[in-house]
Amino acid sequence: AASFQRREGAHETFWGSGLRMCPRMQIAQRMGLPPTNPTSQHAQFKMYVGRVLGAQIQRDLEAVGYLDPAWTEKRLTLGCYSGKPDGVTHRLNGAGSAIVEIKPADDRAVTKDDLPEHYQWQLYWYMMAAAIPTGILFMIGKNQGLAKHRVVQLTPEWEQAITKEMATMAGLWEVCQANHTLPGHAHRFGWEDKWCKMLDTEASAVREELTEDA
Repeated sequence: AASFQRREGAHETFWGSGLRMCPRMQIAQRMGLPPTNPTSQHAQFKMYVGRVLGAQIQRDLEAVGYLDPAWTEKRLTLGCYSGKPDGVTHRLNGAGSAIVEIKPADDRAVTKDDLPEHYQWQLYWYMMAAAIPTGILFMIGKNQGLAKHRVVQLTPEWEQAITKEMATMAGLWEVCQANHTLPGHAHRFGWEDKWCKMLDTEASAVREELTEDA
């Protein structure tokens, strides 16, 4: 069967899209370790469809002049994280620029009042990294095309929380490099209890692989 799983090697930084997620998963991802709880073929396909839909919406927004092509997928780095926002718009009702993130999602996620918290961490990190204090999150339902958007402002509280989180992960990375071990799980989002890619890792096997790579 065809695989829609993207293959990744080791990275110089953590991913902005993973901010605040399980530190064990983030560190293993940065080191290029294979997941112990691989994403199912069905889930891989759903994510593939989401990426294709998001990329087409991105192109359409560029075509009508809403997104600035110079910012699309532009790599940003802040602290020990890096990432590529979907884009930047300069058409915020004449009130300046905003980071834009496009999130295809299940319809039930779109109908909820609150924005998914992990999306917020990612978006606010992009805003900090780009020094653009306004952000727009578009959520588009993949089933029936339901959609919503929120305009948010970077606050001192979010800046402090993100700065603290990056410092924590930088410290855990140093410990991992020194001791050739992975930290324990810390799931701040409910879905991680099932979907964390490093569930059920054997510590001895991880230690052996990390030592071989040292």
